[in-house]
Amino acid sequence: MQRFLDPAVLAGISGLDLVAKTVVDGFVAGLHRSPDFGFSQEFAEYRAYSPGDDLRHVDWNVFARTERAYLKRYRGETNTLLTVLLDASSSMNFTSHKITKMDYARFVAASLFYLTTQTQRDAAGLIVFDDEVRTYIRASTRQGQLNRLLSGLENAEPRARTNYAKPLLHFQNFLRAALPRKRGRTLPHSRSPGAEARVGRARFADRYGNSGEPGSHAGIRSRGIPHQGAVSHHPTAGPGAQRGHGLSPARHQPSARWSIAPISDASPGEILMGFLTPWFLAGAVAAGLPIYLHLLRRHRTTPLPFSSLMFFERRTQSSIKHRRLRYLLLLAFRLAVILLLALAFANPFIERSAASIGGEKLNLLVIDDSFSMRAGTRLADAKRDALAVLDTRKPSERVQVMALGSQVHVLTEPTQDSGVLRSAVNSIQPGDTRASFGELAGTLHSMAETVHTPIELHLFSDMQRSAMPGSFAEMALPGNVSLVLHQEARGSEPNWTVESVSAPGEVFDPKKSRVQAVISGYHTPAAKRTVSLVVNGKTIATQTVDVPPEGRASVEFSSLDVPYGLTRCEVRIDSADSLPADDASLFAVKRSDPRKVLFVYESNDTRSPLYFRAALTSAAESAFSLETVTVDRVANVQPAGHDFVVLSDVASLPSSFESTLTNYVKAGGSVFVAAGTSAARHPRIPIFGDTITDSRYYSREGARFLTVGQTDPSYPSVEKANRWAGVKFYFAVRVAGTDARVAARLTDQTPLLLEKKIGEGRVLLFASGLDNFTNDFPLHPVFIPFIDQTARYLSGMETRAGSRIVDSFLELRTAKEQSVGVEVIDPEGKRPLSLREATAAQSFQLTRAGFYQLRLANGREDLVGVNADRRESDLDMIPKDMLALWTGDTGNLPQDASSGPLAQDQKKPYSLWWYAMLLLLIAAIAESLLSSQYLTMSREEP
Repeated sequence: MQRFLDPAVLAGISGLDLVAKTVVDGFVAGLHRSPDFGFSQEFAEYRAYSPGDDLRHVDWNVFARTERAYLKRYRGETNTLLTVLLDASSSMNFTSHKITKMDYARFVAASLFYLTTQTQRDAAGLIVFDDEVRTYIRASTRQGQLNRLLSGLENAEPRARTNYAKPLLHFQNFLRAALPRKRGRTLPHSRSPGAEARVGRARFADRYGNSGEPGSHAGIRSRGIPHQGAVSHHPTAGPGAQRGHGLSPARHQPSARWSIAPISDASPGEILMGFLTPWFLAGAVAAGLPIYLHLLRRHRTTPLPFSSLMFFERRTQSSIKHRRLRYLLLLAFRLAVILLLALAFANPFIERSAASIGGEKLNLLVIDDSFSMRAGTRLADAKRDALAVLDTRKPSERVQVMALGSQVHVLTEPTQDSGVLRSAVNSIQPGDTRASFGELAGTLHSMAETVHTPIELHLFSDMQRSAMPGSFAEMALPGNVSLVLHQEARGSEPNWTVESVSAPGEVFDPKKSRVQAVISGYHTPAAKRTVSLVVNGKTIATQTVDVPPEGRASVEFSSLDVPYGLTRCEVRIDSADSLPADDASLFAVKRSDPRKVLFVYESNDTRSPLYFRAALTSAAESAFSLETVTVDRVANVQPAGHDFVVLSDVASLPSSFESTLTNYVKAGGSVFVAAGTSAARHPRIPIFGDTITDSRYYSREGARFLTVGQTDPSYPSVEKANRWAGVKFYFAVRVAGTDARVAARLTDQTPLLLEKKIGEGRVLLFASGLDNFTNDFPLHPVFIPFIDQTARYLSGMETRAGSRIVDSFLELRTAKEQSVGVEVIDPEGKRPLSLREATAAQSFQLTRAGFYQLRLANGREDLVGVNADRRESDLDMIPKDMLALWTGDTGNLPQDASSGPLAQDQKKPYSLWWYAMLLLLIAAIAESLLSSQYLTMSREEP
């Protein structure tokens, strides 16, 4: 298929009809099929016979074999309808490999039209849109439809901006008119601007994510086109539209005959309680039950033969009007109970101003102080706009001020004191962290659990794209929060930055140390930048690099001449943009002498020292100085001047040297023993001390060799053991391994790598050799990191990270270094840790850019250069359609803060359910008391 869709080939074909034919013919065959069952020649499945099924579809052959009736079902064939929506906005002019996005869209659309109309004989249509629908060709199968569609594609020219609501609304109206209606179902009406806005939000939710959370903020709540079974009797507008009093959604399913319309502010799946709903009609019928009971309880008097007997009959005399009044009151209370019960079940609501629900609203001013706000005067503009909002608020309104970076910092409590609020705004200083709108949404969700009043959130930010979380749904705001955006940037600005620097954390030979830097340009033209390497404030090297348009360029400094100890370094470029704070990348290096390693081997072994030296030199960059000596000349060598000692395939050691080496280990030294075939001829391993129980020889032929079966990933030497899969072992010795830690085993459970503590030092045993006879380990790339990690582990040399990123954490102590004080000095020369934190804190978060001086729990002095996250250097802004989706406004986003605030008289539904339940309780108690008094029979006196 790639052969047909090659852009260069398609661009060379002049006519879209020929393009479509070239793409489609040759790899498409057959028609589409329906997911439903119907009439065709293709068998689908069997179904058990049910009384009333057509006997013509019974498979009598199956019936003869099983004596059970089954119906044969066939795959249905149906027609389809294709409508292509072509975006003709200005962004479609973007060019890649001399082919614009519009050309790609034309090629794909023409291919779809050819496939639909010529191959499948189905209807096809076209909608060309930007901010309006420019071209509309109704879907049809008429003769010449393909030519009309291709002509529409040819005439489509990019212009204006994109508005997805218009074409979707147009297509929805077409579906309403074209598709047949089913019983009890119809397509939703969407003639109002609010319905059009909902369609646009549905398109954006599909594109950028959907929170799917009922009751979330109106701007990012799930607002798709209503389901097909809904009837919208009352077209509703957008979030801020006026709406009369009504009944909120009831939580029950509609009947099969009646369809209930959803309210726009309700969550999907909730439906409106209509007056013709069966439940409401049943309640109205139940309201007549008290009337019927009262008619049955009419007072009837039995006539007596002698009127004079009335003087002997004991009875209560009462006023007829008084009794009638009691009857009417009892009837009224009983009717009220039933009506209030139905009213509470319908969950009524009224429209009220957002500020009047639950009290006065809370104004929340959130000012973005992230690293990108250092560009130009963005932070100063944000603070000025925040003070302007404070000046326009009502004196009775409460305001709270917060600062937004990687975390939300609360600066004030909700207050009406203008002095406190203005002081908090003026105290905000530019930070070095990366803004996170997801963190802001999470903070507001936590606030919504305790703050039930409406919150008007004013966000003052440059709306940088990097502030968005991974999922757009994480930006969902609570339902009581209305968002007002104050955009402090007018567009994406060009910016050059030192994106990354690769430099060694520790330097042993300055002439062999290299520094590599990457210079990046965001929204920038082609330019030349001067790159400088600065050491302790002094420029020691300078180069000029050509940075392509919106591209990257690398530069390398061949040496890093720094003095002994800790040194502050940086790579800097000449400032030529509005964000000079990212024109330098800081890092720290430590100058030390190479670590000395003593390598002892047999005189006939020439391969082991060669492989070991090559691996150590290529991995450690002159960090180690290797001294090799044969076992017959090692008697007078002192191991005390070396960081660790290697014994490679040594059968035995001179007694004097073995005694000296044992004392060296007990005093804290380290030894690495590789047991080759020579060591297998003796009963014990030198220094390690364990006896050899067996020597395993494996064949090189076939698959009789062994591989690594188990590893301990926490052991430093085998951190990259996942790369050991292809290593073949032909020989290994088996030792008892008493009191030894096993870091790796072969597939036959033979211990391959063991460590034993002897006094204050350690001995590491490799049960095979370092040559290519006992194994092919030295021939694999994983041999280099194994030697490097083992050498660093045995010498106690830690891998230094000379630079970190803001908001990263720095480990201060290990589990064995508890209650030991540490010291941290930040770039401003302050000590951010209290005395208690200095003795208990396990880690420290780096929140500012600059150099941090450290004294860790193990007594080691260190220096770390901290840089801002370079994602902040890309001053690209969030698209306006996404901002409109976040705020709930699908129209044009305001260009300045003055048009940003929402209307103060915004209406929101206010539930009356609790009031209805309270009245129901009062009416039930009154009816109970009155009926109890009325129905109580007077006691007859004797």
